[in-house]
Amino acid sequence: MSNSVNQSSINSTLGDAFRIARIAMLAIASSLLFHVMIVEVVRRTVEQGPSQLSEFTRLAFYSVAFLSIVGSHMVRILMMRKPVSGIDELANRLKVTTVITAALSELPIVTGLLLFLFDGQYGDFYVLGFISFYLMLRNFPRLSQWESIANAQLGKFTPHETGQ
Repeated sequence: MSNSVNQSSINSTLGDAFRIARIAMLAIASSLLFHVMIVEVVRRTVEQGPSQLSEFTRLAFYSVAFLSIVGSHMVRILMMRKPVSGIDELANRLKVTTVITAALSELPIVTGLLLFLFDGQYGDFYVLGFISFYLMLRNFPRLSQWESIANAQLGKFTPHETGQ
């Protein structure tokens, strides 16, 4: 009887943290559309001249985007490396990891926006925006992954039956 109560508590704790992490990721992901709207409004209202930035500067901005790809992967590895003492700690760690990787996923489009605002060329913005979109998809929380992590960290675990 206590095992089923404990199992229910684990499912509830993990499910609640998952919902919060998913909402946070969606909120950060929605900023991608906001950045696109800014670029399109500025692009249609301000005349663009030839590129004024050096290739070195553009390369530096792309390097930041590349570092966000590596960084988001490293954050997930480092945050999950240390064992947890219980479901509350695990759920919190998964939630924090999701928010950090979401913020890192947004970095390429922000660098693209800066490139656009400095230079007026929108091609780089869309390339970097695509990278951000890819990272958001890759880092989007999946309940099945969280349950697998819970199995690995906590032992026997019964997944949710809700189909989330």
